Amino acid sequence: MSWSELGLASNALIKVTPGLMIWTIVAFLITLFVLKRYAFGPIQKAIDERRERIERSIAEAEQARAEARRLLEEHRSLIGQARSQSAGSRRRGGRSRPRRIARSSKYAPRSPS
Repeated sequence: MSWSELGLASNALIKVTPGLMIWTIVAFLITLFVLKRYAFGPIQKAIDERRERIERSIAEAEQARAEARRLLEEHRSLIGQARSQSAGSRRRGGRSRPRRIARSSKYAPRSPS
């Protein structure tokens, strides 16, 4: 089967027209130049700035995470010290400070007169 038998040779979109090809290439090159000059540069700049902002945010988040971990370990250490002091105080039979304060006459509940 040939192109003419299929009816495709008469279609204007399939015919090779040298003048149209040249003008299509010229229009493509002009469009490419304009886009490269006025669009691709600013777009690439915006993408690079965004990438830098994201990288800074990630670095700040990692620093904050490290600080949070350090504070958590410090908190756990202080809680452990408080518990060991509390356990040591109970073993010695001493009262904890809040109970002593509550039972002192200055802070004792007053009876209604």
